[in-house]
Amino acid sequence: MSTFDVFRAAWQGVTANIMRSVLTTLGILIGVAAVIVLVAVGNGSAKAVADSISALGTNTLTVSAGRASSTSQTYDLTVPIARQLADTNLAPHIASVSPTVSTSATAAAGTESTTISSVIGTYPSYFEASNKPVSVGTYFTNDDVLSSAKVIVLGLTPAEDLFTTARAAIGQKVVLNGTAFTVVGVLKDQGSNGFGDSNATAVAPLTTVQSSLSGYGALSSIILQATSADDVDAAQAEAETVLNNALKVTNTASLPYNVQNQASLLEARSESSKTFTVLLAVVASISLLVGGLGITNIMLVTVTERTREIGVRKALGAP
Repeated sequence: MSTFDVFRAAWQGVTANIMRSVLTTLGILIGVAAVIVLVAVGNGSAKAVADSISALGTNTLTVSAGRASSTSQTYDLTVPIARQLADTNLAPHIASVSPTVSTSATAAAGTESTTISSVIGTYPSYFEASNKPVSVGTYFTNDDVLSSAKVIVLGLTPAEDLFTTARAAIGQKVVLNGTAFTVVGVLKDQGSNGFGDSNATAVAPLTTVQSSLSGYGALSSIILQATSADDVDAAQAEAETVLNNALKVTNTASLPYNVQNQASLLEARSESSKTFTVLLAVVASISLLVGGLGITNIMLVTVTERTREIGVRKALGAP
């Protein structure tokens, strides 16, 4: 038999039972596609989690207030505590300290208005520590914090809601709960974190937000930036020592605050995402195995049905 005869015989075998051929091909496609899709979903989920955490900076620590379980007493974070954390003699591995307060507000400009879910009052170092660069305009300065200047850096969503484009917002006035702010910058697109619009934010000097919006209560958190990613653990140890002294903590087994290490969180989330990906791959492999067994069975049946035909062909000299 020539090569042409072989292919012709194969084509006749395939077309002799169209439904069987279609189902066999479909089984192969579904099995392979299941493996590819599920592994891709697992890897995509892992990358999304890693990107969202890395966006905060792997050398960043977040200190938030808590409650000592032994006394049920609540301890507040204050600006004086933040100043102690910024003391290089007490914490040489902490590069910057950004005390923050957070509130929400309704912003208006002309006839347009929008709700800003997160208005953050902080220091200029917050932008670098939290990895929030501006796309147009600039940041406010330490002098703005000292003078309680009414300037603000808008997120992309309120900037576009109020002024159509980010560039058009620069230099314009925005009224937040009755207080007029001048827009000096607009943040870059922060993407989506799956829990809401991360661009629906605004950042202003700490003293301005306290005097105009949130009041002079406790801080929401303190953002710390280590001198490098390798110094995060050392910076965390120094921060805990300073906090223990400032809050007069006597029982270190029940701390009245929380220190979130982004690097450790990234590692933990990455490990859990890898486990999730492996689980999906196993499920997909089982699907592929079951499909392969079905295809093998069909092929065996097909060959068995043609046993007599194959014997005749070989008797006539077919290889």
